[in-house]
Amino acid sequence: AEEAAHKLRLAVAHFLKREIRCAGVIPYDPAVRTAVQEQKPLMLSAPRSAAALSVQAVARAFAGQNLMSVEGRALAI
Repeated sequence: AEEAAHKLRLAVAHFLKREIRCAGVIPYDPAVRTAVQEQKPLMLSAPRSAAALSVQAVARAFAGQNLMSVEGRALAI
């Protein structure tokens, strides 16, 4: 995941002239497959699974980001 984030960061910097950072990583977790098969949200199906806890951490990181306005649109930085 870190390698993919690094490659994405490089591509964004090259083509969009912007810097981004990784808010977090969601690990492989069999609970995701189970939730999909059960057609239930992961957060209800397995709220204490590694993937669910990681989703919560990423959401908290994203929610804590400052927002700036660029051409009238709010962007997370």
